[in-house]
Amino acid sequence: MDVDKARAALAEIPELAGQEPIPITGGWASWTFAIGAEWIVRFPRTAAVARSTERELRLLPALAGRLPVATPVPQHVGTYEGWPFFTYRRIAGRPMVAGDGHAGFLADLGATLGALHGLPVAGAVQLLGDEPTAEAWWTGYEHLWTTVAADVLPLVAAHVRQAIEAEYRRVVDQRPAFPPVLVHRDLAPEHILVDEASGRLAGIIDFEDAGVGDPVIDLVGAASLLGASPPVLAALTGDRDLGPAPGLRLTFYTWVSALHHVIHGVHHDAPADVATGLTTLYRRFA
Repeated sequence: MDVDKARAALAEIPELAGQEPIPITGGWASWTFAIGAEWIVRFPRTAAVARSTERELRLLPALAGRLPVATPVPQHVGTYEGWPFFTYRRIAGRPMVAGDGHAGFLADLGATLGALHGLPVAGAVQLLGDEPTAEAWWTGYEHLWTTVAADVLPLVAAHVRQAIEAEYRRVVDQRPAFPPVLVHRDLAPEHILVDEASGRLAGIIDFEDAGVGDPVIDLVGAASLLGASPPVLAALTGDRDLGPAPGLRLTFYTWVSALHHVIHGVHHDAPADVATGLTTLYRRFA
């Protein structure tokens, strides 16, 4: 989406009309722009993301003030070319980096995950329409395998293909149990904002993939960046019930993220994402 289209959409909002949208690059799901120093506006890139945005717009107002750090609160909601877009007040902070793994930050992130995962599941189900069972969660991964087989496996050598399928089936066929909770589901470092001055957690953004599912999936971003050592994981999870074999599931979600990189790259003509995903897969399975 170019700046002219973003400007045309914002012209319908008197408070923002005439201000210049500045592109923020890097996101997969949405075109994102900064409007001055105060506002962020997000436009979905595809019809599937537009549907996720509609879910997010139901969820975000219910999250407001219920986590210990800031989350986006939609202020202006509009429609452009048939798809929803929204603005929210910018949350000050930078994306998490490897040097952020100190005790205070880990305590903040652990408390925030505990609050998110502790929200009433019934309310999340009502807002999002998800089925709150482990079986439904793993059925989603069954469906994902069809895309993996079509878009990823043809790009790798036979021995890597066999290893990917064996490891994927080993976990998904088990259907590991877990306590279903509200999860962010895309808690990558760029969605975890850190206060520049204090180094403490400032906010969590981009909830378009949120749903009811496995709490372990929200550990992937931090564990991948900071290391999945027992002290890090203990700080992030506390004494919360994660269900049996959380390490198995954490490992699975971590390497499956490489499959998502390849799929995104194939579908959106992004060879760098394909290369990133394939490099990770070969590092693990070759």
